[in-house]
Amino acid sequence: SRGAKPAPLHYQIEMVSTFFVEALAFPLSSVLSTFLVVIWVAITIKKLDYPDLGLNYKKIIDEKEIWRITTSALSHINFLHLAFNVSSLWACRNIEFMFGTVFYLENFIILLVLPLIVSLFITYVLITYFGNETQNQVFALGTSAAIFGWMTLLSQLNTTNTLNVLNTFEVPISFAPFGSLFLIQLIFPNAGFIQHLAGIMFGYIISWSLHSWFNHFLFGVSLLFAGLATWSGIKMVWRSCGSEMKNKFFPNQE
Repeated sequence: SRGAKPAPLHYQIEMVSTFFVEALAFPLSSVLSTFLVVIWVAITIKKLDYPDLGLNYKKIIDEKEIWRITTSALSHINFLHLAFNVSSLWACRNIEFMFGTVFYLENFIILLVLPLIVSLFITYVLITYFGNETQNQVFALGTSAAIFGWMTLLSQLNTTNTLNVLNTFEVPISFAPFGSLFLIQLIFPNAGFIQHLAGIMFGYIISWSLHSWFNHFLFGVSLLFAGLATWSGIKMVWRSCGSEMKNKFFPNQE
């Protein structure tokens, strides 16, 4: 039997040129998507797991590992989770085109950090007032909270449109984030429901311009905090992995 023929040269050139055009049109979306993939490769090589990087109430509040707020938001363990989030992030790239790269960067930082801080407060309430101690065992990872925020913003830009559900009925597209939220929980029962819900909440805050107090100065401070926290987390995890490897191969060395 004959093998499949390769695509014509002109078609391959067109695909490559389209890729570069898209990358130039959406520079920050391209950089972020690539960055998430690079981080996943590093995590896979180092064989890290959820407890190493994940957002966990006990680790952050009791053990003061503040860096987990940013490392958890940028990290993925499961390849399918990474593929879903990168493709979803890329699907929201038109926000960068419509509002500009500066708007995209400032609000991405908001969606990356603040929903996770709110989710920690919600976790505190669940543990303290409802006795839900299982929340101390939860380690959340992924950029999903920020993506749900972008989805919510996009849904508010097209409030007059409707979404066809299974060719049976239509719902306002503004309900799409909540539909996606429950669909993901159905497919992935262990997904971070609280973080996703907080992401939707901040998506509404951005779409309704309720965050006008977040000026360029506060953005700079937040960006500095996120950068330092991420760098600190990477150094600590890397050092920890290095110590484990040393103890494994040289157990008797002082």
